[in-house]
Amino acid sequence: MAATVQVSFDKRRTLRFDLNTMVLFERESGVTFTSAFATDNVSFSALRTFLWAGLVHEDSGLTLEDVGSIVESAPGEGYGEKLKYCFDCVAKVMQLGSPSDDQGGPKKKESLGTGGELEK
Repeated sequence: MAATVQVSFDKRRTLRFDLNTMVLFERESGVTFTSAFATDNVSFSALRTFLWAGLVHEDSGLTLEDVGSIVESAPGEGYGEKLKYCFDCVAKVMQLGSPSDDQGGPKKKESLGTGGELEK
C-alpha cells in the first residue's frame, strides 16, 4: 500500500509515495531515485520533481511548473521556511514508505499541519 502524507499547500493535498512515484520521478528527472536522495544535498530540481510525482495522482494535468507555484503557498514566513516544509513533507512520506521495524510492514498515513508539525 502507498504511504501518504496530508500536506497544506494551495489547498489540502495528499503526497503519495509508492513504486509509481519513484518511476515517475526517475522518468522525469533522468536519475535513479536512490541516487537523487542518497545524500543530504538534494537538489531543488529533485525536490520539485518528487513533489510533482507524489501529487500528480490527484491531478493528472499537474505540471512541474505548477508544483513550483504551489510551493509558494507552503506554510512559512520566508522562502527558506517554505522549502523546509517541502523537504519535511518528502522526508516524512519516504519514512512512512519504508518498512517499520516494529510492525514488519509499511506505515500508511500521517499528516503535516500548516506549521510543519505532525498532526495525529
